[in-house]
Amino acid sequence: MTLKDVHYAAHIRDPKFNGESLRSDERIQKTEFIHKAATRKCGTKHSAEVTAEHAEYRNRKGFFGKVLVLKSASVTDATVW
Repeated sequence: MTLKDVHYAAHIRDPKFNGESLRSDERIQKTEFIHKAATRKCGTKHSAEVTAEHAEYRNRKGFFGKVLVLKSASVTDATVW
């Protein structure tokens, strides 16, 4: 099976992996993919919000830094998360 950008993006967004196994350049490239997909789907204004929320998610800040959220992410299937 050939892995595509969407697979890597899913790996980044899965709270169990958070893209940790990807190289730094791969994380940047796949984050750009997420931003471009959000722009196509939601428009420029909302894609900026998606990108900001993604940064909070990756760094476990704001909403994504809450203990309850982190605990629920560890037991919730990625397809639900």
